[in-house]
Amino acid sequence: MEQRINIKFCVKIGKSASETLAPLAVACSEYAMKKSSVFEWHRRFKKGLEDVQDDPRSGQPKTQRTDANVDRARTLVRSYRRLGVRVIAEELNMNREIVRQIVKEDLGKRKFSAKMVPRIFTHDQKQRRLHISSDLLRIAEMFDRVISGDETWCFQYDPETKLQSMQWKTQNSPRPKKARMFRSQVKTMLVCFFCHKGIVHYEFIAQGQKVNRQCYLEMLKRLRESVRRKRPGLWPDKWILHHDNAPARDALRFREFWLRTPLQKWTIHLIHLT
Repeated sequence: MEQRINIKFCVKIGKSASETLAPLAVACSEYAMKKSSVFEWHRRFKKGLEDVQDDPRSGQPKTQRTDANVDRARTLVRSYRRLGVRVIAEELNMNREIVRQIVKEDLGKRKFSAKMVPRIFTHDQKQRRLHISSDLLRIAEMFDRVISGDETWCFQYDPETKLQSMQWKTQNSPRPKKARMFRSQVKTMLVCFFCHKGIVHYEFIAQGQKVNRQCYLEMLKRLRESVRRKRPGLWPDKWILHHDNAPARDALRFREFWLRTPLQKWTIHLIHLT
């Protein structure tokens, strides 16, 4: 607009189009109007044009991002949320980029794919799961009485992992090295019994000793005394022993000890992990 005003001023003082172009190019440098535009506006002002604005033209407005079009796009998106920008632009007879700006900026919409779930339940299936979950919550207090037992190997040392050996270094510093190590051959077995509050009883098995039914039976006698001392709230018949179904734990002698020995005045429940 400023350059058009300057062209109009030059026409008023009798400058030619070429004389107008040279100082305009010096003053505006890279932002100067092109030669054809300067000559065209010079011709218009010389014919008596006074207005420096463009002539009004028919057709679509310069921008279609109006409140009315925003409402039209919102109605169309709500009718079917899987419509793409191209389809919306065709339905509304609008520019695709303008539609994209309306949907993302004015409506605040983002397109996300559907979340994958194992299956979609019916109303009856949801109600059934609700009843089952309620029943499980009512019996959840049972887990406060469970004492689990299992064994694991304890080695004299464990080799350092690759993650543990990581250290900060610059690009030019040498890479750290370490000798290859194997797991220790010296090991012992640890048998541990624990509940939700922590460890109740643990024992290390002597070298050469096998965890057979006799060994496990003696171990459970010591476990019983540990429960009496460390968990008096579960003594004598309020705790549940949870272990796997190894042969030593499923032997007939083991079952007879707990269920038929008259010296035991308490009951223990056996849960086998299959």
